[in-house]
Amino acid sequence: MRKYSAAFSKSPAVLNSIATFSALGMNQYQVNSEGTKLAFGQVHYRLELYVQSKAPDGMDITASPILTGSIPKDAPDDKTVFARIQIMIKETEGLDNAPLIDPYAGPALLTGRAAAVFFHEVFGHRSEASARRHQRGPEFTSKVGEQILRIFFPSKTIPPKLALGSQMLLGNYAFDDEGVPAQNAN
Repeated sequence: MRKYSAAFSKSPAVLNSIATFSALGMNQYQVNSEGTKLAFGQVHYRLELYVQSKAPDGMDITASPILTGSIPKDAPDDKTVFARIQIMIKETEGLDNAPLIDPYAGPALLTGRAAAVFFHEVFGHRSEASARRHQRGPEFTSKVGEQILRIFFPSKTIPPKLALGSQMLLGNYAFDDEGVPAQNAN
């Protein structure tokens, strides 16, 4: 981690950099009144890189990509991590020197991570069963069986899928909280 963090110091634009690694091993046991008895485990690895700089006008510039995995062989090698650090430095220096643009209000197309985060924040929290307990506002728990999105906006849940290509999918599970095996849902 020190080598990764030190690699950021090659750029005078970088004010702060952090590299952290964590590994979480979790065993879960489920027993219910219907006779279901389950024991299963999951391992999750996380490498987070963080860089901070300050543009000439005083605006803070930060980036913090996260690389995740569930098995050690999927962890990125040093060459991959150092290449990602160089991209972060180049992007940070570019943002430091980029001109400010006027605020914009209008339609936008979101792709990749931005689309996923937007969907999660706007729709995901409201569809969680725990939403009713933790926050006020309209929840979707009373809308089971009803259409809540337009047809052109596809949504599919694939909880047992561990990865899409080489990208690990977070939120996957083998069994739900009631011990029911995970299954695809449209």
